Amino acid sequence: PKAAAYWYRTQWLLNIPDGLDKPFPTAGAHEVHLVESWESPDSFPETRGSRTRSIHAYSSAPFVELFVNGKSQGQRVVTPMAQGPGSYAEWTSVPWEAGVLVVVAQDEAGNAVAKDTRHTNGKAVALSLTIDAPSEDTGTGRALVLDGQDAALLRAAVVDAAGNVVHLANNIITFHVISGPGFVQGSHNGDPHCHQPNNAPWHSAYHGLVRGVIRVTST
Repeated sequence: PKAAAYWYRTQWLLNIPDGLDKPFPTAGAHEVHLVESWESPDSFPETRGSRTRSIHAYSSAPFVELFVNGKSQGQRVVTPMAQGPGSYAEWTSVPWEAGVLVVVAQDEAGNAVAKDTRHTNGKAVALSLTIDAPSEDTGTGRALVLDGQDAALLRAAVVDAAGNVVHLANNIITFHVISGPGFVQGSHNGDPHCHQPNNAPWHSAYHGLVRGVIRVTST
């Protein structure tokens, strides 16, 4: 999902009680999401030459704290949008150094209730393929319906030797069905400025990711 999806999730889905209005239960759990990757400012034209990064985080918890290689960059308050401004956390001048960026969400008592992590990437060495739908984690069921219409959403990620997504990777990724009743309906990367064909079985990665759509052929 794009970053905005996590903002909606933390502002709405995680703040309403479990019930018929929710696609799947969350049992009162909190989440936190780091918007940016943790690459050098020189990796981006708009920050080239700078030694700091601006970092944002979305969370359903009231407090979040940011760490760079274990060093705190300060705590921020997160306010639900329905209560006023401040629905995300922001750090505008985080000193950059290669390593690990961690954000920790905290409840009213100061207990850590969720965290998210970004690593400075190594070289791209492999692809990771996962299924976003159907998936119980996304509330989209357990299996496809063999009706000639249903489709699966696959996620191909370019990863480094540690298994972390290489966020700056733009490799061309091609999908191919090697067995079973299905075909590649299309692919995309989520980049609104990308004009590669959506009905092709290949696409360039955006932020290291490509979406593949596999449609069933049996009825």
